Amino acid sequence: VKEWRIPNSGILVRILCHRNKMSQIRAILEERGWDWRSIALGGAASLGGGLLGVYAFRKLRQKRRARGAPLPYPLPFHPIFQNIPLLAERVEKRKEHVDAVLMDLMASQKHLGKLFRLRVLTMDLVVVCDADAAKEITQQKNYPKSPTYDTLHPFIGAKSMVCSEGKVWSKQRKAFAPGFQFAFLKDLVPTFASKTQLLIDRFARAADTGEVLSFHTEAVLLTVDVICQVALSVNFGYLTSKEPPEIFYLFNELLTNTAELARAPHTAWMRFLPWVYMRSRNIQKRFDSILIRVIQHRLTETQQEDPLATGPRDILGLAIKTARDAKAEEGGGALDLEDVLAQVKTFLFAGHDTTASTAAFTVYEISRNPEVEAKVLEEVDRVCGGKPPSSDDLTRGGLKYLGCVIKESLRLWPPGGTARIAPPGATLQGYDIGGRPIYLPHFPIHRDPDYWGPDAAEFKPERWLDEAYLAKLHPCCYMPFSKGARDCIGQTFAIMEVKTLLAMLYSNYTFKYACAEPEGQAYRITSYPKNRVPVTVHSRSRQK
Repeated sequence: VKEWRIPNSGILVRILCHRNKMSQIRAILEERGWDWRSIALGGAASLGGGLLGVYAFRKLRQKRRARGAPLPYPLPFHPIFQNIPLLAERVEKRKEHVDAVLMDLMASQKHLGKLFRLRVLTMDLVVVCDADAAKEITQQKNYPKSPTYDTLHPFIGAKSMVCSEGKVWSKQRKAFAPGFQFAFLKDLVPTFASKTQLLIDRFARAADTGEVLSFHTEAVLLTVDVICQVALSVNFGYLTSKEPPEIFYLFNELLTNTAELARAPHTAWMRFLPWVYMRSRNIQKRFDSILIRVIQHRLTETQQEDPLATGPRDILGLAIKTARDAKAEEGGGALDLEDVLAQVKTFLFAGHDTTASTAAFTVYEISRNPEVEAKVLEEVDRVCGGKPPSSDDLTRGGLKYLGCVIKESLRLWPPGGTARIAPPGATLQGYDIGGRPIYLPHFPIHRDPDYWGPDAAEFKPERWLDEAYLAKLHPCCYMPFSKGARDCIGQTFAIMEVKTLLAMLYSNYTFKYACAEPEGQAYRITSYPKNRVPVTVHSRSRQK
């Protein structure tokens, strides 16, 4: 045993070694002028550092295992560009919907399963295509909305209930929820019908000339007119004007700009370029100024109206009354102008976009399935008899088969997905998802044979009439309007409007899809028909 003290340290070092070998090593080192004690100490320090590193690595691995296993990535995964090359070709160049791309990835790369990660620059996204996991995220734990919704702020405002959380969201939802309940919506059916009649008149010209119309474009004009009327009691004349009003162009410009930002978040910095920022800001101010004038007018009117005599006549009026009642009873705060503006813009967007797309996809599927069309025509003639449907027809089973057709259309062509954020340390089915944004694409879940059977890709409205089949469905394998407390506030409104539209249209016309290419989904914040569903219009009175 050799031992020595390191000068000025008080440290005693002991080394067990072979006496002869040690003497030889010391002689060689001293001959070369090296301090063998320093070398021995350095070696000991290196060994200690290595052991400490091994210990730290094992502790970190144990911690990660306790927190959850890492999720798999789709391949190829570039060390610098990550999953960007994999997605860019199909999403950016071919304009394919990202949900369809994700479904193809799961089918071709079996190692992914139904939970996997996508890496795009700074975004580490968890993709969830499993119904059990979807239920845990949206209902059991109700994770908060993802920060990716912040890209919608320039369009719908930071105070929109789509983006808000906690008590702010609860206050907003409570104020506006009565305007989307059946007790109020049943009185809006005549408005749905009167606006749809204007669209029927527009289609009459196309039926006479045989021209090809974009059904989706026509449906957008209708749904914007409807939401403006029932939400604000204002008629912008989208269906009757030869040239759409200014607000229509401003609305579309804002929607396009926001969609580009949402599609390519890595280019978000470009919106701060002076010329880009000033142009976008100018469009937003012009759009907001039109809505603010309408809102202020309605705020003044609601103060003068007697709700006991007439009742609120639009969604905004009912929301203002609800907020005032809550303030009087509970001391809650009234809705301010910025709050109201954000919700109105949200309703304008969600109230027209998803509804128009649902109607268009439904017409597309009916046109491709003659047996379905025959059943729809028979039911519409029997229930409506050439008249607009009543609120009872829409909700009490009078148009039951048409309702199944709409449900099946929403299953195959859901308008969007759900985005949440996992709290730090969260796990999902044993995987580590802590602190990461989560995306639940409805498209692959709605078409998964594990939930829907071998005919999952087929359009079969009859599946919604089979009670035994429905009883076996997973509660989260169908969620076109999301699930849980944060589900879509306007889903009843949307279904009633689409039912009214289709019942009245099919009382007068049938439609033939007029494009050689099958329809598909494109993406602009929400999904819409890639080809806009071009159709020829055929009068039923002439067919008879």
